[in-house]
Amino acid sequence: FCASYFKVTDMTDISYATTRNFPNPMSNDPQNVTATGNLGDMELYGFSWAHTTDWFTYFLSMGWNESDPNGQVSAYGFGGLLGNPGSSESGSAWYAGVQVPLQFIDASIGVEYNHGDEHWWSYTPAADDISNKLATRGDVLEVYFNYNIDRNFMLSAGYVSYDYDYAFSGWHIAPADLDYFELDNNPGMPYPFPDKVDDFYISANITF
Repeated sequence: FCASYFKVTDMTDISYATTRNFPNPMSNDPQNVTATGNLGDMELYGFSWAHTTDWFTYFLSMGWNESDPNGQVSAYGFGGLLGNPGSSESGSAWYAGVQVPLQFIDASIGVEYNHGDEHWWSYTPAADDISNKLATRGDVLEVYFNYNIDRNFMLSAGYVSYDYDYAFSGWHIAPADLDYFELDNNPGMPYPFPDKVDDFYISANITF
C-alpha cells in the first residue's frame, strides 16, 4: 500500500520563457509564446495497492486533485485553472490491472484499465506513452504481452484503446466538451481533439 500527497503552487497557463508552441494554423510560421500569469495552486492525493498471489499480480490505484484558483485567466483563451478561475474544482481517477506470468516461456500477459473524470489532472507531462494514458479524461483499456529474452532484456507488444469524454486531457486548464472540437462539427478548428484513439505498439526494454 502507498499513499502520496503533493501541492503545485503558482501554476502558469503554459511554460515560462519564449517557446515555439501552438503553431499558427494560418501560416507556416510558429508562434513564439510564453506564460501569461499565475493561475493558482493545485493539490493532488494518491492511493495505491498491489498484491501478488501464486497465480497473478494485481493492483488498484486512485487519485484525486483539487484546484485553488486566484481569479486569473490565460491570455490565450484557455480560461482559468481547471476551467474555473473563480472557484475550486476537483477531479478524480482510478487505475487497475492484473498481470499473469507464463512461466513455461518466461513471459507474461496483462490487462489494465483507467478512468478519469472531467476535471482530472495527473501531473504526468513526462509520460513515456504517446497519449499519456493516465491523464485521460475518459476511459483507457490496455492489453499487453511481455517476453523476457534474459533478465535485462524484455520485448513487449500491446494495444491501447482511448475513449475520451472531454478535450484537453493532461492540461490543468479548460476541460471542454469534445463536440465543439471535432472537425466534422467545426471544420475550421485549428486544434481539434479526437474522441477515440487506437494505439498498437512494440517496444524493447533494456536494463543497465
